[in-house]
Amino acid sequence: RSPPCDLRNHIFFALTLLRGRKQPCQRAMNQLNSRIEIREGNSVSFNSDYYELFASEGLDSFDSLWRLDIGEVVKEIADRSVVRFEVPVKDELSETEKGPAVRVFYFKKHARERAGWSGLSEGAREFVNLCDFRKAGLATAEPVAMGERHVTSSLVESFLITEDFFPYVSLEDIVRKQPEILKGSANREKRRNILKEIAAYARKMHKHGFNHRDFNATHILIHDIESKTPRIALFDMQRIDRNRLSRFRWAVKALAELNFTLPLEIFPEQERFFLFLSYKGRTKMNLIDRLHWEWVKRKTTRIARHTYKRWAKKGAGI
Repeated sequence: RSPPCDLRNHIFFALTLLRGRKQPCQRAMNQLNSRIEIREGNSVSFNSDYYELFASEGLDSFDSLWRLDIGEVVKEIADRSVVRFEVPVKDELSETEKGPAVRVFYFKKHARERAGWSGLSEGAREFVNLCDFRKAGLATAEPVAMGERHVTSSLVESFLITEDFFPYVSLEDIVRKQPEILKGSANREKRRNILKEIAAYARKMHKHGFNHRDFNATHILIHDIESKTPRIALFDMQRIDRNRLSRFRWAVKALAELNFTLPLEIFPEQERFFLFLSYKGRTKMNLIDRLHWEWVKRKTTRIARHTYKRWAKKGAGI
């Protein structure tokens, strides 16, 4: 059995006891549920598959990565930012064979934050969550490296690097940019295949003691959408609930959050019901299931009301 879900213990186990030999630097997007082997650097913990790639570019210490000044800022809020950058792969050619291939990464930086109740920085917490999901066989975006250092006794700087998850795409991008590939009766089986695999992922996630608190179309990744068993993964793993005392509410929160982000014109009511039954592993409901389903629907309505109210205030500049 794994150690108790105390994050202070998890950082010790994840960043020290899980060290392994260096592995060849390779990209295996079909292995997004494989365990992560940790290699310690200079105040940086690396996924060992990536250490040589970054070290060859002189990016193997906290300072060298923190001062990294390349790439495109894709998000910036207060003391947090996300930068997209590329690292050339010298022994590989791009698909067009016009030059060295590149690998795309996202650098999430947290500047001068207070460590949470667990004592972990934001970067460390997300890295540990990614590693723990992988230990449970749950597919996630690829964690590359994490670093943290104390600025003062109470303030810490941290970062997390992940690799771009292509060819996976977010469910949100599909429903917004390519709704035609899911709409209509002709795509009913495709939609149900997706919902069935999402439900199976959620059930396994909860079984292993985790709940993604933003389990919605934005953070659900899909690959091989035409398959009868499309592949599912998650990203943005900061908000993971491990409190087993609230476990009985996890299904309600996760399914309601997802329901709200699924457009009704693409996923009609009967398919949301199918998602619920798939999560339960049933073909029809008993009395307890009916009560549970009503709870999910009421929670979905509350999420919608709260979200629309927040959007209205933001639009009015309140």
